[in-house]
Amino acid sequence: MKKSVRFNIQTINLSIYLTLLIPSILFFLFWITLPISIPLTLFSLYIVYTYYRININERDYFEIPISHLGIIAALLFYTLYACGIGQFSLAKDDVLLRSNMIFSHLIYNDWPVFVKIENTNFSFLSYYLAYFIPITFIAKIIPGINIYYLEFIWAFSTLYLGLIFFYNYCSKGLIYLIIFLPNGIYWIIDKYLFKDPVPIKYFSSLMTLAHGPQQLISTILGLCIILSEFDKKKNSIFIVNIIALVFFWSPFISIALALIVIPQIKYIKIICLENITSLIILFIFIIFYAEKETHFFAHLKSLSEINYQYLLFYLGDLILITILLKKYSGSKVSLYHIYILIILMMVPFIHFGKHNDFMTKVSTPLIFMHYLFLIKEIKFKDIKYNMGVLAIIGIYSISSAYQLINPVINRPTNIDYITTYSNKSMMEVYKDKDIHAQFYSNKNSLFCRYFLK
Repeated sequence: MKKSVRFNIQTINLSIYLTLLIPSILFFLFWITLPISIPLTLFSLYIVYTYYRININERDYFEIPISHLGIIAALLFYTLYACGIGQFSLAKDDVLLRSNMIFSHLIYNDWPVFVKIENTNFSFLSYYLAYFIPITFIAKIIPGINIYYLEFIWAFSTLYLGLIFFYNYCSKGLIYLIIFLPNGIYWIIDKYLFKDPVPIKYFSSLMTLAHGPQQLISTILGLCIILSEFDKKKNSIFIVNIIALVFFWSPFISIALALIVIPQIKYIKIICLENITSLIILFIFIIFYAEKETHFFAHLKSLSEINYQYLLFYLGDLILITILLKKYSGSKVSLYHIYILIILMMVPFIHFGKHNDFMTKVSTPLIFMHYLFLIKEIKFKDIKYNMGVLAIIGIYSISSAYQLINPVINRPTNIDYITTYSNKSMMEVYKDKDIHAQFYSNKNSLFCRYFLK
């Protein structure tokens, strides 16, 4: 008999909820003036307590074989390592620049953080801090702790919680494959046939994890609570709160979760204390991110701006894989799945911000949902007899496997970027217009005048 570990799904969900909330609580207490931060903190804790009280009487248990837990842990550990989390392995230079700049700001400066840069008012740190705050908070309490180890543990524990949830959500199938499944058949064609050095920036778990772990973590954890609430088939007072909390992790991921929720709005209780509190929190986060140096703009792209890469993605990663897996699973495409596919097809036509951030990040939860629809219906107990499903998963995983192996072959030498960025000589980096526009806002901003501690 296989040994297994028993989990309470309510305990898993509460842990996920607290993981999303903790960065916001730290932000309230250290960034916002006390007359505002104390009520926000108390109301936020009250919402989580209400979530606990409503769910504590439910006894939904599920078991995972120890061997499966080990496989999930090993694959996640290696993937984080290969993507450069903790910076023990490959990490792109621009990623090192961004993440280590935030780490150094939060470790070496008092909170809230102002960076003294000559001849500019844009010196107030206003970035997506949720991923970084808990790690640096511990580093401040325990001086000398290895921030890289701490980051790795934080990313591992948060994603592992989400994977345990989805393991159960997809009927105890090998759902951890969803994290490593299709980087995209278009990626293979584009890289080896057309050799385009700038591939389309749709979601892939590896690219998202390597370039912005806060994007993938908030996607997975946010969906855990939202999907769990949908499954209860009754009005929820927590979904809006989750969307507000995720906004601090990543505004674009929050927008995507809101798009996912729209067709299921019947499961949301619109007017309640929890939603009013959540909207206030959301408003404060919006004010915090506002008044950047760069003026963000939005426009719709014309058909002439959509190149062959989009067609490859539509046909390969949306249409073809849906037809094939639905054929082998014997199920029909639901209206909700069709809605997700339509939104995914529309995303490339919307441009918001200086770069292509809207498409890159909003597509993350949407395509995650797309693969959830497909994988949840695969009968994994019969998978060893279904060569069609195995072939499809194998083909669509080639690019993921290649990118996981490649970093080990070409692993660079580690550099202590945290120390480097604390040096005054790096102040020139802070003056870079693109970096400055992304990370800082005006010290005379609305947030600084009315909300700053």
